[in-house]
Amino acid sequence: MQRKKNLAALAFLIIATAFATHAKASTKYSLKFTFSGEESSNDDMKKYILGCLPNKTWIDEFPGKPTEKWKITVPAVNKIEWNTIQVKDRLMSTGCDKARPKAVSKVSVNKV
Repeated sequence: MQRKKNLAALAFLIIATAFATHAKASTKYSLKFTFSGEESSNDDMKKYILGCLPNKTWIDEFPGKPTEKWKITVPAVNKIEWNTIQVKDRLMSTGCDKARPKAVSKVSVNKV
């Protein structure tokens, strides 16, 4: 009987730790894009954001127009959280040239 209680307590501890770790393992950001030319579609912007940022990045809020604010959550990589400069640099890097719509000229990144 004691062994079952210990196993149940251990299972609870593991689950609680997993939730606590996940909560610290991601950061929420607000993105605002500037276009020099015709703005892209929301679908193109979604592909761009998700294609450039780390796996398991997700979009919390889709704006009505691509020029409005996008709310995203970026997971930590190797337990290191991204900062606003890293997110901005990645989105505007040459590594993202293929995914980035040509009219995107600037991105502002703020932590939410």
